[in-house]
Amino acid sequence: MRSFILIFILSIDLSAQNVKQSIETVFNAFTDVKTNNHHLTPYLLEIAKNGQNIDYDDKKKLEEVGFNFNSQLVTRGGAKRSESAGLDKFIDSGHFRLHYTTSGFHAIDTKDQNNNLLPDYIESVIEIFDYVSNRLHDQMGYTKPPGDGYYSTSRDKGGSDHYDIYIRSIPSKYYGYVQPEEYAQGKGDNEKSESRVEKNAFTSYMAIRNNYKNFVLEELENIKVTAAHEYYHAIQFGYDGWEKPWLL
Repeated sequence: MRSFILIFILSIDLSAQNVKQSIETVFNAFTDVKTNNHHLTPYLLEIAKNGQNIDYDDKKKLEEVGFNFNSQLVTRGGAKRSESAGLDKFIDSGHFRLHYTTSGFHAIDTKDQNNNLLPDYIESVIEIFDYVSNRLHDQMGYTKPPGDGYYSTSRDKGGSDHYDIYIRSIPSKYYGYVQPEEYAQGKGDNEKSESRVEKNAFTSYMAIRNNYKNFVLEELENIKVTAAHEYYHAIQFGYDGWEKPWLL
């Protein structure tokens, strides 16, 4: 598993995205327009940083797909995160909280081969994210993403200070994505770092698929790819969300 983490860290999208292109890409994604694009996070980041400067029509377009403009960063968060809709279960593992459901449109496969009342799909996701976390934080020394526990009670923070991962049906072709949300601690400082004071650290949360049917690799391999790639974005945002795009 070590090799896939390094491969997908190195393969992170190096191209800068302008805000107009980002709006179009994100709107198409959340209205399920078919695409060959597999990577949504850079477009979400561009909107988060520059969305306050767009025109009225583009703002209305983004509002149609769950964005709000009530904070410095333009996101799908707020009083209710768009990704939380329809997910009625959660489980905590390490510093992660996984949100999911076993019924309805966003349901995961409920197969439970070891009869421990936890679906095998969720067990696999937990195992993979715990491995990725151990590799990136404990072995490679990266600082954990900032927490959202300081949010006011009027903000959706997933119910805890954990890093939230929403497991759901997401737009066609996308493996997963990370949504930047707020300047950490309201001032851009990642409380998880002890030796420095950041100015532009962003909180975030993640969405991954409730299944990876019809994707190129086997399902477990797709989860591994997504976990390593997208969680590394979350880590990067915890250092500096305004870092030059080629580093993201």
